[in-house]
Amino acid sequence: MKIWGNFTIRLLEGILLILGVVYVFIAPFFQIISIFVKPIFLVGLFSFYYANTRKFHWKLFLSLVFVMLGEYFAAKGFIEYYYFVVLFYTGFYFFGVWLLLPVIKNTKVKKTFMDVVMITLGAGGFLFLLFWIYHFTLSPLNQLLVDGLALSSFVIFISCIFYITQFNKQTKNIYIFITGIGYIVLIIGYIIYELVIKLPIILIIVNFAEIMAQFFFIKFIISRRDIIIYGKKDVML
Repeated sequence: MKIWGNFTIRLLEGILLILGVVYVFIAPFFQIISIFVKPIFLVGLFSFYYANTRKFHWKLFLSLVFVMLGEYFAAKGFIEYYYFVVLFYTGFYFFGVWLLLPVIKNTKVKKTFMDVVMITLGAGGFLFLLFWIYHFTLSPLNQLLVDGLALSSFVIFISCIFYITQFNKQTKNIYIFITGIGYIVLIIGYIIYELVIKLPIILIIVNFAEIMAQFFFIKFIISRRDIIIYGKKDVML
């Protein structure tokens, strides 16, 4: 039974790899492909999680549903369906933070002065970059309330990721670090692609970052039990 389980996991990894390559290198030139390939990839990700854990995690399932819907409307028309894109991605970031909470709560740290300085500088630099990108791209759309909600959820999600990366010293935290970098490249790159300049190479980079971020996010969620000690309250999360 264990051999069959390992075979299933390896098979799913192979399928995800093939779908990822198609999405990264072919979908930018044939938009219709992304509409069909990406949902299959996301279903494969949840199947990969289930094959590793034998559990149906409803928060992870809903987070992937939100991503799937957000990507579908973005592919259909980023500007035309802007409200839907923002709504569904905000939902994903909400569930993403919820999924990370048990790790954050179990990360016991004593912050040094240098830690505080690095956190302040890093957060300030990230927010400064995000502000100027927003100013030159999304602000002309004049959707301050919607943009504020989306950007806030994104910043909280990324902050949680780098908090874990900085203060939880488990080796498997490399998964969540790759996730954070991937989502930063994804969001900034896709905004530039849609609102500044539509170059295929930008979309290839964005798609690659997206695939990596989503795959390693699942790998991190699978590894949570190796990273933290669950209490009864955490199990209920």
